[in-house]
Amino acid sequence: MKLQLNHVSKWYKNVKALNDVSIECESGKITALFGPAGSGKTTLLKIIAGLERPDNGKIIFGDKDITPLPPHHREVAFVFQTYGLFPHLTVYDNIAFPLKVTKKYSSSEIDKRVKEVADILKISDVLQKYPAQLSGGQRQRVGIARALVKDAKILLLDEPLTNLDYKIRETMRGELRKILLSSKDKVVVYATPDPIEALSISDYINILIHGNLLQSGETTNVYNNPRNITVAQFFSYPPMNLFNGSLSYENNSWMLNIHEIKTSIKLNEKVIRNLSADTSTKYRDVTVGIRPGDFMFFLSYEEYERSKKEGLVTLSGKVLTSEVLGSETLIHIRIAEKGRISVLIPELRPIELELPVVIAFNPLNIYIFDKKSGELIYSPYHIP
Repeated sequence: MKLQLNHVSKWYKNVKALNDVSIECESGKITALFGPAGSGKTTLLKIIAGLERPDNGKIIFGDKDITPLPPHHREVAFVFQTYGLFPHLTVYDNIAFPLKVTKKYSSSEIDKRVKEVADILKISDVLQKYPAQLSGGQRQRVGIARALVKDAKILLLDEPLTNLDYKIRETMRGELRKILLSSKDKVVVYATPDPIEALSISDYINILIHGNLLQSGETTNVYNNPRNITVAQFFSYPPMNLFNGSLSYENNSWMLNIHEIKTSIKLNEKVIRNLSADTSTKYRDVTVGIRPGDFMFFLSYEEYERSKKEGLVTLSGKVLTSEVLGSETLIHIRIAEKGRISVLIPELRPIELELPVVIAFNPLNIYIFDKKSGELIYSPYHIP
């Protein structure tokens, strides 16, 4: 089964929440709606659920137009960011609630379904407890269990991990994908503002910014080949480093000049071959992108030389500040007078401020965007 949204638009007075959005979601796959707050993710979920009506466009499920149908005729289950549990009901009764209100199931069938889904979500031991007695992670599992217990063909999740603390969120990311794919016949639509969450959980992604759909496709492909600077910045954590630069043809060679960090790179044949640029133009202003995780970090040139890494571009600078991100460290480094680079290293490492350091990157790992349009013209993963 396939869920299709065709040219969906939604206005709230003078604000256009969704602008001609078209997406497809397949059963057995997890489709992410990704974007910052106010991008239209929740509005889109509400339109799918029938809680909001689009001003334009249609929602097709299978071969049926469900746009005019009320929520209870849409076979939809919704997991909210705030859990939405009844505080006066036990976990068992919270999960059983959607089955009881339909009055279609016997007590034995309800009991069987509740215990099966509780076992999948590892909450069998808390079925007789109340929501106030649970941890945040357990409450979220109950919310998901209540959605999975229904016969719904469409499962909608609106930022379900946002309210959890870091460690629980990290654990749940790993488990949630397996849980959501346990029902192969469901269409799963997952809204999140977190790029790590989107990469960990989804098969397909739709990038929404200010109600506009900027890019759709397989999640890893969109991450590796962002259509433009906006997608590259939002769908990256930490955000991609961006620098002013220029492409120029000098002495029979293509050179990439990165202005803020005063670096020039002779482009090799692979980059030139994959560069979707007009090579008849001898000069072109560009924006250069390098992901923080694509830098290597050294305390001195001697340490870099001992690493025996070859073909890298090296830069020297001083540490401005550093911050711990879970099990990684993000280091902000000043290069030259105006250059600033964020470097992500996969370890917890205390870094002194103003410490002289050396960083290096592989010139094959850069991204190049057209300065004027912002469109991608080179990616390390581009296939010509």
